[in-house]
Amino acid sequence: MAAVDSEWDYATYAPDGQRCTACLKPIGAMDVVRRGTLEQASGPPVLVYRHADKCPGGE
Repeated sequence: MAAVDSEWDYATYAPDGQRCTACLKPIGAMDVVRRGTLEQASGPPVLVYRHADKCPGGE
């Protein structure tokens, strides 16, 4: 998947089974995340999620 651009929409909770695109760790049910989209060269944008604060285990 070739990402052209990223845009963060708002803070929310991720659906089950999602992983943070920054640290690649699973996102917990009660973890607040930032929801964003990645524009692709072809096809519709893809939803992505990142931890809203620091990623767990991060420095």
